[in-house]
Amino acid sequence: MNPSRQLALFGGIILIFSLFLPWATHTSPSLDLSNSINGYSTDGVYGGLFGLFIILIAVVSKGTPDKRYSYLVAFLAVMAFY
Repeated sequence: MNPSRQLALFGGIILIFSLFLPWATHTSPSLDLSNSINGYSTDGVYGGLFGLFIILIAVVSKGTPDKRYSYLVAFLAVMAFY
């Protein structure tokens, strides 16, 4: 497996893993309130879907970094970032 496919797999796994991490925490000592917002409860679901697509493309496609699938993976990674 070439390094570009390994990098795509690693990035897709990190995107999916990030869904389960807390993205924001709100605490209010006066109200005894502690609330944590995870990625799957907000727009992070889109990033997880992009991560799943990146993993599928990296596993199925057997190309070199110059091929079209690498541009698609890069586009999905940028979309997940924004």
